[in-house]
Amino acid sequence: LEKTGWNRNQAAILLKLNRTTLVEKIKKKGLAPPEASA
Repeated sequence: LEKTGWNRNQAAILLKLNRTTLVEKIKKKGLAPPEASA
């Protein structure tokens, strides 16, 4: 996710996963994108 700038679609392609599967895994792990600094 860091490599793709939290682009889940690109990350799923890189990991050879379905995007939905990746999103479920992210939720399960409790991951969230880093807060954007203002």
